[in-house]
Amino acid sequence: MRGSGSVYKRCGCRDVSSGRQLGRHCPKLVQRGHGSWYFAAPRGYGRPLRRGGYATRDQARAALRALRCTQPLTVRGWLDQWLATRGRLRANTRRNYRYLFDQHLIPALGSFLLAELDLPSVQAAFDAMSRIGRGSGPLSASTLTRARTALNAAVRADLLPTNPARGVELPTPDKPHPVVWTPARIRQWQETGQRPPVAVWTAAQTAHFLASIRNEPLYPAFRLAALRGLRRGEISGLRWEDLGLDEATLSVVRQLHRRDGQFITGPPKSKASTRTIALDEDTVAVLRAHAEQQGEQGFVFTRADGQPLSPERLTRLIRIYSNQAELPPVRFQTCATAPPASPSPPALTSRSSRTCSGTPASC
Repeated sequence: MRGSGSVYKRCGCRDVSSGRQLGRHCPKLVQRGHGSWYFAAPRGYGRPLRRGGYATRDQARAALRALRCTQPLTVRGWLDQWLATRGRLRANTRRNYRYLFDQHLIPALGSFLLAELDLPSVQAAFDAMSRIGRGSGPLSASTLTRARTALNAAVRADLLPTNPARGVELPTPDKPHPVVWTPARIRQWQETGQRPPVAVWTAAQTAHFLASIRNEPLYPAFRLAALRGLRRGEISGLRWEDLGLDEATLSVVRQLHRRDGQFITGPPKSKASTRTIALDEDTVAVLRAHAEQQGEQGFVFTRADGQPLSPERLTRLIRIYSNQAELPPVRFQTCATAPPASPSPPALTSRSSRTCSGTPASC
């Protein structure tokens, strides 16, 4: 095949003995009207692109010329275009997509023409991603689902008739259940450094943590996380206008995050995350005292210079405060109750869950 492509004639006749199609070798192709015309165009990888069913040689040549005059969209081109136009993505989500594309999807499928994607190719790429993964483990099913999202968008943009990734088999999500930091688990962590995927403090541990930071400026922020389940971005984005201290309520209507070094406010993580929370009397008193020190203007929690409080700072502080309180580590994300076997008040955890209520006795 020449570098610019070629045209040829073939038919669907089959060999009598083997049953195989004769294709381009059928002796009847010399007859006028027998078979149809096809073109083959190189595409820089794998097998050439073939299209056919044209009635005449001229039609096949015209189709080949039209293909050469256009710039077919590759998978890489579409992924870059799709991500560049997603203006509402949060910074962390955008970084995750970029990593997924650059490290996995583009190396595996980037040179394919978008219109030529098929299920076997996509399945092979997804299988490889689930084996190789990121860092120390394979990519999760939720991460792989992001890859399908970008291809679904190509269908909505009429660039694909169907999403070839729709039929891809994904690994079954293995969502770990939270476990309590029992003395035995703490000893194992201290001896081996191994920690459960999702571990929470007991009510007593949570009370000890809050008591240990009682005099810290951001104590009210950690109290809201521990007792009312606010995420770190929700705490950073909380404004005084969202608090009804006379009514003992708090409304979660936004969250704060960073994008390109700038603070950006946006809606909560999901529609269900937009909520109004009842506050207990002690928490209201803590917030009133905080208001007297700071002044009810702008964000509820700020840095010493009055600038917004970074959600990442809350993550760093919980590590520092946990170490100082000699407590096992948890991540600052939200609040959850302990497993059903322990009907205790809430505990800080490393995974998302619904809001909780109750007040540890020694807070």
